[in-house]
Parts: sequence; structure tokens; C-alpha cells
Amino acid sequence: EVEIVCATWNVGEGAPVANMEEWLGVRGKKPDIIVVSLQEVDMSMRSIASETSQKGSVWLQNIHQQLGGASAYQAVNPTQVVGLMLLVFINSQISHEVRHVASDVIRQGKAGLIGNKAGIGLRFSFRGKSFCFISVHFLPNQENWLKRNESFEHLMSELCFETSIQDDGVFSLQTAYGAATITDPKKRKITVLEHHDYIVLLGDLNYRLEGISEHDVKGLVAARNYRQLLSYDQLAMTLSSAGRNDVFKGFKEPVIDFAPTYKYERGTSEYASSVGDEKGKKRIPAWCDRVLYYCKEDSSMRCASYNRYEMLLSDHRPVSATLCPRVWSITGSDAQSLLNTLWTTAETIEEKSWSRRWFHRYLSPAYSSFVTTQGLLPGFRMQEASECDANWRDTYLPKVNLGL
Repeated sequence: EVEIVCATWNVGEGAPVANMEEWLGVRGKKPDIIVVSLQEVDMSMRSIASETSQKGSVWLQNIHQQLGGASAYQAVNPTQVVGLMLLVFINSQISHEVRHVASDVIRQGKAGLIGNKAGIGLRFSFRGKSFCFISVHFLPNQENWLKRNESFEHLMSELCFETSIQDDGVFSLQTAYGAATITDPKKRKITVLEHHDYIVLLGDLNYRLEGISEHDVKGLVAARNYRQLLSYDQLAMTLSSAGRNDVFKGFKEPVIDFAPTYKYERGTSEYASSVGDEKGKKRIPAWCDRVLYYCKEDSSMRCASYNRYEMLLSDHRPVSATLCPRVWSITGSDAQSLLNTLWTTAETIEEKSWSRRWFHRYLSPAYSSFVTTQGLLPGFRMQEASECDANWRDTYLPKVNLGL
């Protein structure tokens, strides 16, 4: 297993705050991957026009600093579209193992051209598995339940990543070990559901409570009866009926055991008044801020935690989930056994000179430090990797029983 912290917060155009370590999962720990979705970072007209802003840079720098900086975590393709951001940080000790990074943006504002409501996707391969993280901010208001469902379906169909990998959907020697060096001139289009082992959707999904009064909501919150309250939740109802309408089919949410995260009076622990806000709209408390995940049938992921945090910057409370997916991992004596097996197999190919180069090309990036320090392979030369311009497909490569 690897540990991935998935954190979301609608910051309401506020400035970064101190002591975000617990929300980011780094208080006394050092997760492998940290994914952060921020909403309403900057909703000014200038931001809408340019889609990026100084506020976004400040949030990125502040979060990275609280994670320990570049020596602790590497930022991967940080992206901002108006108020929405997707920040992915990889533990520096394993960042060299992340391959096939690509990102895409779908704007869902007016006419599909404005990014005030949007989705940002980032995907990569890591230890033989493919990951996709999607940061979203869907339409608000109780009456837009079906439109939020449509926004999700639109994202799943339109998000598309361009990579040079030949087959990222099947475990192979290429995808597991060093495939980032493949140079296929015919770049593939990678879609969300078809080509990823793990998908995480996080952000301000804006789903509300349906068919219950504000008075009854606050009574159930006071009694901490979240299970009963969730029976009125639009997203929970959508997920439970996913087999019938295919919206969110295959997606799961960890068990919610915390109070609704919206809407609070800013700077307080009190829900907003029933008389309505400055726009004259009533805001019944709701779980707007969510984390959903999806696993392919041959993959598995458990949730270690799912919590909200009491930071009072905006009218939302931040939420994070710690997810633990299973990946391929070969170290120590297993690595030595695998290396010996692969070397023997490569030597049986007729074109031995090319097979040696194939070995270095695809396998040495994963084991270079291990191999060079242990001296396991006769005639090992790291420079051979740069001498080979391999475009072979899996069918041209030796089949190896990894015994895993």
C-alpha cells in the first residue's frame, strides 16, 4: 500500500492560514502523495479573464512550505483555473518513480468557456498502477441536483490526457519499470474511466440535503445522528442508485462521521442564519465538500480516515481523506531475484545486444541505485540506456512470470 492524502477546501477567496499540517496529513507523518483541491481561491474579474492569479501562487507556495518544501515534496503540474486549483505533491524519496504525467481542464461555466465552474484532472503512472485525480467545483443551490450529475458525466466523458505510452491499462514490464522513456510518435488519448486503475474525485461538489427542514437538520447535527441525516443527502442518494442510472457508477465515498461542512458564518462555528445571506438565499447546512474514489476490479484501495477540520477561514470547513491503494513493490531480496530472472530472460533473445539495451532502457531506471551498489549484473553500463531508441510494443518483449 501507499498512503495518499486527498484534501479539499473552499477557501472563499481567503488568504492561506498557518497550521494546515493536520488537514494535509503531515503532522507527525509523511504520506507518499498529497492531493489538494482548492475552490474560490480568486473569483475576481481579472482572475476570470486570465484564469490564474497571484493568490493562487501564494496558496501553492504556502502549502508547499507547510509540507516541508522541495526537499520533502515535489509539486507535479500545479494548475489553476479561475478559483479552482489542483495541487499534487509527491514525496521526494519516490518522486522519480512517477511516470506519464499529463493534465487536462474542462471549463463548465457559461457556454463551457468560463472557468468559474470547472474540473481539473491530473494523471500519472506509479509502481505499475495508473492514477487520476480530479478537482471540481460544481454548480451551487439545492435545485441544481441533476445539473451536478450532468457536470460529473461531462467531466468523465471529456477529460482526456495525451501521453506517449502504448498500453497503460495493462500491467507490463513497460508500464511498471521505466516506461517514461518510450518515444512513440503516435501519442495516445487516455480517458478517465477506461485507462486508470484508481480515480479520486474531490472538491466542492455542492450537493445539498433534500426534503428536510433546516430545523430538523440542525437537530440531527446536534444529536450527531449523521447516518439519518445522510438519508436526505443528494449525493448519497445518487450513489445508492448508481446501478440504475450510471451516474457515479463504481464510485464510492468513505463513511461520513462528521457534521455538514457548509454553510458557516465566517470566522465562527455557527451555521448561517435561516433568514438568508446577502443574496437573499437560504443556506441549509450540507455536506458540499466531498472525496470520492474508484478502483478497477483488479485493484483495491482502503480508506484509513475521512475527516473535517476546524479552520474558520471561510463558510466551508476543509475535508481530507487518507486513501491507501495497493501497488506493485519489489525490493531487497525480491528485487535481486527479479533482476536475475529478467537478465537471464533477456539473454535468451536472439538479438542479444539489443536485449541488453532493452534491459537497461526499461529496467535500470527502477533499480539503478540498487544495481550499481550491489553490482548484480555483469557488464552493466548505465550509458547503454541512452544508446537505445526503443519503440517496441509489448508483443516484441520477453514474457516474464514475475511470480507475484
